Amino acid sequence: MGPARRERLGRHVDDALVIAPDEAMCRTFALLRARVRRLAHGLHNRDHIGDLWIATTAIHLGLPLVAHDCVFIDCPGSDLRTELDRSTQ
Repeated sequence: MGPARRERLGRHVDDALVIAPDEAMCRTFALLRARVRRLAHGLHNRDHIGDLWIATTAIHLGLPLVAHDCVFIDCPGSDLRTELDRSTQ
């Protein structure tokens, strides 16, 4: 990675909002994890624990989840914004 690209990336990182999980967010995570497990939704797989935290954060903060990963389709409680065609999933 060249210096200009590294500097640009550094600016993006510096501008990012970092949200530390608190007790309420951990409760949201636990509830969502239980729901996706009951539904046998793809987010219940251990391979998607990071994705589960992404969905949890969006749900907890009441924000839309903007993603182009089909694992988020039909995630309970999320407001998914994507260009993925649901009819082909």
